[in-house]
Amino acid sequence: MTPRRTVRVLVATAVTSAITTVVVIGAALWWTGARLVPVLTGSMAPHHPAGALLVTKPLDAHEIRQGDVVLFPPPAAHRIDDKPVVHRVDTIQDTGGTRVMTTKGDANPTPDPWQIDLATGEYHTPVLTIPHAGALVGGLRWAGPALIVLAGLVLVAATIRTTLPRNLLRPPGKPQ
Repeated sequence: MTPRRTVRVLVATAVTSAITTVVVIGAALWWTGARLVPVLTGSMAPHHPAGALLVTKPLDAHEIRQGDVVLFPPPAAHRIDDKPVVHRVDTIQDTGGTRVMTTKGDANPTPDPWQIDLATGEYHTPVLTIPHAGALVGGLRWAGPALIVLAGLVLVAATIRTTLPRNLLRPPGKPQ
């Protein structure tokens, strides 16, 4: 094998490995119900600073306790682009058979202006914080479908280019 062909095979292998890794991680996140959530503000600094990426796992509402960090949908009046909020549980109260929580960002001086009914909604808790990775995931979400198609095309092209004999890729009648 020529040095040039060796480089092509190595590049194709690296691209294939990278795409396979992304697919496996994506499948694992989907299978476990985990989410990748970029931190958009500094309200949870220093533990979860703006620009970080949180890996979260699902959390049953009955497991939520005072002091837990919880990802949740804010009330409709406070919702921005359907983005979840990640704040610490400040209080939990039982009012008339309904369990509600109030929350507060660690860096915020006052609690949030809402009460969250724990009988409704989907809740997650962070299991890993990756500093500075939130912007990357935010960008990938925006361009996600296009990047998946592009990655697939690159994978197919790289595989064809490195696995087929060179003479099959030349037009008929051209010398080798």
